[in-house]
Amino acid sequence: MEGGKYDLEKFVPDEAPNEEAAKAEVIKRLEEGDIDGASEIITRFKLAEEFVQSAAKAAMIKHLEEGDIYDASEIITTFKLAVEFIQSAEVQSAAKAGVLKRLEQGNIFIYDASEIITTFKLAAEFVQSAEVQSVAKAEVIKHLEQGDIYGANEIITRFKLAAEFVQSAEVQSVAKAEVIKRLEEGDIDGASEIITRFKLAEEFVQSAAKAAMIKHLEEGEEGGIYNARKIITTFKLAVEFIQSGTQAWVIKRP
Repeated sequence: MEGGKYDLEKFVPDEAPNEEAAKAEVIKRLEEGDIDGASEIITRFKLAEEFVQSAAKAAMIKHLEEGDIYDASEIITTFKLAVEFIQSAEVQSAAKAGVLKRLEQGNIFIYDASEIITTFKLAAEFVQSAEVQSVAKAEVIKHLEQGDIYGANEIITRFKLAAEFVQSAEVQSVAKAEVIKRLEEGDIDGASEIITRFKLAEEFVQSAAKAAMIKHLEEGEEGGIYNARKIITTFKLAVEFIQSGTQAWVIKRP
């Protein structure tokens, strides 16, 4: 954040420093995440440690409740907040609120939620609570629907979602739709990754692979032929099917 030393002069009148204005600016900057600027003002005006600790603790909790693990951590490090405070009920409550907020925001914020759990050593009971698990499950579905397999997998792993959920009809249905989409687009490796991670049934895999192979053959272009061959190899399609599918493709060609 820009600012810092260049605008500190307004807190230094000709006769005496305006301590109250300096304190207000420290609080403002801490809340905005300008930790360096706040530190500079504290040093310049030699603000009392009691004030500094109070302001730092209040700002840290505020950032944590918003799920802002990075500014919260920087405040802890910069102002050497006590372990007793970090492990206090108030901070633990703020950390839990931050986890839920980041989970609900989804996407890349999932990693912030996981980082908060690790940094503040939140209890397994909280991670496994119905509230957290419900939001995490919804995010898995959302990531799958968006084609973000890595993100979905990270949520499953980091929040220890049950195998029953991964194998549920809802998850399997979304995973299957993404496999079909990727096979048709020629992303054979991506499709394979989904199949393995979500343990999709072989019957479905063979059916989807065969349909995609035929589709790529019908495209008749070099890329289509390459994808068809890769599908055959990757999913070990039966010789009988390959021969019948190839013959049908040859017959249909103009």
